[in-house]
Amino acid sequence: MNELMTRQDLILLAEDNPMDAVLIRHSLVEHAVEHTMLIMEDGQEAIDYIDRTEADETEAVPDLCCNT
Repeated sequence: MNELMTRQDLILLAEDNPMDAVLIRHSLVEHAVEHTMLIMEDGQEAIDYIDRTEADETEAVPDLCCNT
């Protein structure tokens, strides 16, 4: 397991290109990064998801969002 990730982390990916999402998922698996990935088609969908889940404490909310 990747030393930097000691638990199964939630990754919220905002990506409009399905092939890029597949490549990212493949890379994480290849490097043995334990994760749960939610893929949103755009940034607004990701923001809407975060807004919905912040109100519901039973839902996992990503700790960090990066924009590349």
